[in-house]
Amino acid sequence: MRRARRGCDLREYRDAFRFDGKAFYAFEAYVEADTADTCSASWLIDIDWTPLGWELHRTLCRNRDSGDDVIRTFLVVGSQSLTEFASNVIDAMHEFVESARSYDFA
Repeated sequence: MRRARRGCDLREYRDAFRFDGKAFYAFEAYVEADTADTCSASWLIDIDWTPLGWELHRTLCRNRDSGDDVIRTFLVVGSQSLTEFASNVIDAMHEFVESARSYDFA
């Protein structure tokens, strides 16, 4: 790995298909690491608060000049209750962090 960047944002969205146009809110975070072969790897996390409850989305991508390749999409973690959601996120994030530790940057 040569260099890493990170960022986050909080956004409001509307989804006519899933929530009949009602608003939902997303905390979006990423870490992007440059590799030796001029590509980069990105770990993407979205925590959504929707009319149906809470959702955690996690994705690992390889970024190339020709576009992004999804390497792994993790199972969505969701719950109507914030307390239950928070307890489920702990294990899910351990799995996600381990994917970064074991990523082959070659």
